[in-house]
Amino acid sequence: MHLRALPAWLTLTREKRAEFSTQKLGPIFDKYPTVKVRWYDVEAFSTKASDIAVFET
Repeated sequence: MHLRALPAWLTLTREKRAEFSTQKLGPIFDKYPTVKVRWYDVEAFSTKASDIAVFET
C-alpha cells in the first residue's frame, strides 16, 4: 500500500507517533495476529508516496 504522510503527522514527535500506533493500530494488529506488516520509508525514491506498507497473510 502506498502511503503519503501529511504535514500534521510529520510534525508529531516520535513519542506521539508511537503513542498513536500503540493506541490505534495495536488493537487492530492484535485482532489479526497472523497478518505481518512491513513498513518501508521511500520518500528518497518517490515524491508520490512517503512510505510503503506490505501486509502479509
